[in-house]
Amino acid sequence: MIRKSAKFFSLYSWVPVFVLALLSLVGRTAIARGTGNITQQRTETEKAEKKDVTDREFIMNAAQDGIFHVEAGELAVQRASSEDVKKFGQHAIEHHTQINDELAQLASKKGVMLPKKMSKREREALDKVTKLSGSDFDKAYLEMEIKVHSKDLSAYQKELKDGKDPEVKAWAAKTVPMIEKHLKMARDLSK
Repeated sequence: MIRKSAKFFSLYSWVPVFVLALLSLVGRTAIARGTGNITQQRTETEKAEKKDVTDREFIMNAAQDGIFHVEAGELAVQRASSEDVKKFGQHAIEHHTQINDELAQLASKKGVMLPKKMSKREREALDKVTKLSGSDFDKAYLEMEIKVHSKDLSAYQKELKDGKDPEVKAWAAKTVPMIEKHLKMARDLSK
């Protein structure tokens, strides 16, 4: 009887080991499949975030440019020798303040925290113009405005082409005509 129970025990003692091994293999496969789905989801999320980066960067850059145009306009109103350049500066203040306000609403809706100051490059350009006076100021100011508005126009057109967020693209499309108008005005005044 002891021999029979020893055979029974040795035969059936392998069953739990076999079942555990089988469950382990099945579990690993299920976990691997699950991890694959999580990895795939993570990759899709990262791709979506990278798409948003373009729109977010556009919003951030547009905000910095807007701050620049308002400050540059204020400087022109104070320092320009030509009444037409002063009027252009006032026009820039009014339009870019409106653009900045609309952008702030859009950014808030999109959860984008806007910068409070212009880019370092724009600050340096404005600082150079600040040191000038008279017709030298007028000429340098208009050249700077032409350069920056040209850059702005390219950025807005890129957003229209490559942007992913329909609301951001719609705002850019609405703003492009105003940028084109400012660019034309600056070019006409610089002649």
